[in-house]
Amino acid sequence: QLTNGVGTYQWMAPEVICGTDYSVAADIYSFGVLLSEFSTHKVPYADVLHPTHGRPVTQQYVMTQVTQGLLQPTFAAVGVPSWVREIALQCLQTDPTLRPTAAQLT
Repeated sequence: QLTNGVGTYQWMAPEVICGTDYSVAADIYSFGVLLSEFSTHKVPYADVLHPTHGRPVTQQYVMTQVTQGLLQPTFAAVGVPSWVREIALQCLQTDPTLRPTAAQLT
């Protein structure tokens, strides 16, 4: 399958980072990340600083935190309708079985 492990880590679902089979639920996760990017106009996780030393985090740090459900993309503090943020947060569930289907997003 061509989609296994393919992608840019900022948009990859936790289960894809962990090496499990790619699914439609992974696309839903990526959609949630995209909504975050539309909100902030920045690459996901670009604003994340390491809690210990305050410097930008590494790719490995982001992937580890995402797979453990400890980090999600951020959203602008203002200007984002609450319904957009709510949909995005549903899409960004760490557990793929908790994410909505594409039909549920319409």
